[in-house]
Amino acid sequence: MDSQSPTLTPTTLPNPLNPLTGVQVLIFDIFGTVFDWRGPIMRELESLGKKVGVDDSPQDWLEFANEWRKGYMVNIRQIAQGIKEGSTNVDILHREILNTLLSTPRWSHFGIKLDEQTRYDLNLVWHRLDAWPDILPSLHILKSHFIIGTLSNGNMRLLIDLSKSPISPKSSQAYELSESSKLLESKPESLPWDFIFSADLFGGYKPNPTPYLSALSHLGLSPPNTSSPNPPPSLSNSPSPSNAAMIASHLWDLQAAAKVGMKTVYVKREGEDTYYSKKGNLVFKGVKGEGSKEGKGEGFEEKEKEGEEEEDDKEEEEEEEVKSKQDGGEVDLVVNDLRELAGLCL
Repeated sequence: MDSQSPTLTPTTLPNPLNPLTGVQVLIFDIFGTVFDWRGPIMRELESLGKKVGVDDSPQDWLEFANEWRKGYMVNIRQIAQGIKEGSTNVDILHREILNTLLSTPRWSHFGIKLDEQTRYDLNLVWHRLDAWPDILPSLHILKSHFIIGTLSNGNMRLLIDLSKSPISPKSSQAYELSESSKLLESKPESLPWDFIFSADLFGGYKPNPTPYLSALSHLGLSPPNTSSPNPPPSLSNSPSPSNAAMIASHLWDLQAAAKVGMKTVYVKREGEDTYYSKKGNLVFKGVKGEGSKEGKGEGFEEKEKEGEEEEDDKEEEEEEEVKSKQDGGEVDLVVNDLRELAGLCL
């Protein structure tokens, strides 16, 4: 950080009512939290479809994007839990899921149009996502108060490509973060991370605890070794996992971070969070249509019974909203976007 940045201490934000009091490091999830994956993938699919003569509807491409993402969600959870083996390089995993999708009856008409080079290029769409409009100006404010960086299941090259992609004023607008603050001007630039951590570096996927614990270790915020026969004395200002906060739009990510002692911030992104229904289907909150749900297994099974989707839709409506601990929930803070989080610093 530059010489003008404030010294980072556990009292950077001293207000005892501020849930981030004591936090020195903000660790961001990437897919969905910082970058919109659904819109860019839909656009690329529609453009490629027209190029190869597949005239599917926007709803079809939405379903394809959702199914691709669902395959990822199912597989990383199974690998993280040790249920199955698989690559921790998400480029490889995304390509395996893409090949599976394109071989199904639902998408084989598209798959037969795509040669090896085209599939390779399409798989790299995950390196070309769009940052949400609130990200860049908010990160600059947060960076002046915290160490900021990523902990993502994305592999290193993917994360570097995303972070270095120029963000223009058109895609990252100026925001007023409080009545007394000036509008932030957004010039084309890369994201101002202090560090980039990929779970692949640590040999596993979130929500396995290893990536979180490894990130904390590299940041000097490891939990105390209580199993040591001669543990070091506990000091009031000793670094700890609670000096870091995980920022994510997925409750499962925050639950895993909380288990290792980190504070948690839930960012609302419409259609981004997921949960497993009582019937075992992975559901995107707020996303309707056939592509919004997947079965168990590899994530591409067809519904076995008619009406199951409608039952899951009803269950989705009854799913409780994520709440902060202050409101009886399980995360430390809930924000509508990063503007609210940055606003705590002003």
